[in-house]
Amino acid sequence: MKRNLISATLIATLLAAPVAFAAPFGTGNESPDPLPVNVAPLAQKGIVAGSIYSTKELTRRGISASDDVSVSVIPSGGSAVRLGRG
Repeated sequence: MKRNLISATLIATLLAAPVAFAAPFGTGNESPDPLPVNVAPLAQKGIVAGSIYSTKELTRRGISASDDVSVSVIPSGGSAVRLGRG
C-alpha cells in the first residue's frame, strides 16, 4: 500500500513538473522587441545643378546648370560630406 502511494505521488509530480515551469499563456513564442533605431532627420541643402548633374541629365530634367536644386544630405558617420562632382 505504501509503495503504491509513493509511486502515485512520484508519477503525479513528474506529470505536473512541466506545467510549473511553463511560461504564461501567450508569451511562450513572442519575438523579442526590435532594437531601437536612432534616425536623424535628413538635412536639405541647396546646390547649383551644374555641379552634380551632367549636361544630359540637365537636359532630361529641363533645368539649366545655374539653377539651384535641393538635395538631401545623408550623414556619413562623422566624415565630411562633399557635394558635387568637382
